[in-house]
Amino acid sequence: MAGGSGGRLASLAVTSQRVSALLGFTGPADQLYRDWLADDPEWGFGWIGWASGYMPPSGKGILTDYQRAEQLLRQGYAVQGVRDRDAIADWLRLARDKPEHPERS
Repeated sequence: MAGGSGGRLASLAVTSQRVSALLGFTGPADQLYRDWLADDPEWGFGWIGWASGYMPPSGKGILTDYQRAEQLLRQGYAVQGVRDRDAIADWLRLARDKPEHPERS
């Protein structure tokens, strides 16, 4: 997944996941990320990409699930040798600090 086409595939998956989330159906993108991360669990931006589908920009009318995003980011952060661990930590803070996060309500 570390190659050039991996980035394009990840971008496509994030877009697909956001459209699916808008429709209330995240299954296909979830399965793509599960498969990719099974092959390369150290792919930090894979974990971030997967989680970002659950935390789209505010005010867009797209369904959000900050708890699921946080769960995915924590799972990725826990992987021994994960790449871009600092970026995952940054995204974890974003997910936790969202006013819409159920634990902040």
